[in-house]
Amino acid sequence: MKNIFITATGTDAGKTVVSRAIIRAFHNRGIKVSVNKPVESGVPYINSKPAPHDAAALKKAAKSEVSINEICPYMFRDPISPHLSAANENRTIDKNKILKLINLNDNSADIKIIEGAGGFLTPVTNSLLYGDLIKESGIPIIIVAPDILGTINATLLTIEAARKRDIEILGVILNNCAQNSFGNKEAIAAFGGVKILGSFPNVNQDSTDDELAEIAERTININYISSTVSKITFPNK
Repeated sequence: MKNIFITATGTDAGKTVVSRAIIRAFHNRGIKVSVNKPVESGVPYINSKPAPHDAAALKKAAKSEVSINEICPYMFRDPISPHLSAANENRTIDKNKILKLINLNDNSADIKIIEGAGGFLTPVTNSLLYGDLIKESGIPIIIVAPDILGTINATLLTIEAARKRDIEILGVILNNCAQNSFGNKEAIAAFGGVKILGSFPNVNQDSTDDELAEIAERTININYISSTVSKITFPNK
């Protein structure tokens, strides 16, 4: 089993929607997917129990039977950076616990998709950035970037930060793509020296996982992603 870490240029870049699309596309191709969202902030509580939106969405997309607590061990109420949301609840995030979780080999899966929180350099603890956690995990990344004015700078900075840590970059997916892309795709590919894996359109927030998967098959290079991490090929796709 191989792992992919999906990170982003910042908060609300669309990591979860893109992750759902890729996860269900894999699933529909017969690829068994394991998922993790190690830390999630802004989690509401229902009947005194945490109800994480992103982690639950990943679990549903993968049709996983793993408990939500195993997918997301750290859930916090405040919608802020993990290091602050944890401090507000007098809790400590254990780096080693996260590394053990994301590197745990799930023999029932072919690929594991791990979604980060916020952007690539979001603080996980007072002494640890998400980028440094990814470096220690040794997992390659896909960067999700919103297709908006200003994303060239943010994406190139993210690429630079990842390369400084010797993290393998599988590519960039531009999200919420509109007709006017401001030349983002071409500039990021040229200046960043990365592969653009797709231009995912702005989708209805009520879209089902299967609808997202169908869009992913048309707009994201699913073949490349799967073959890069697992050497699985799909001659009929």
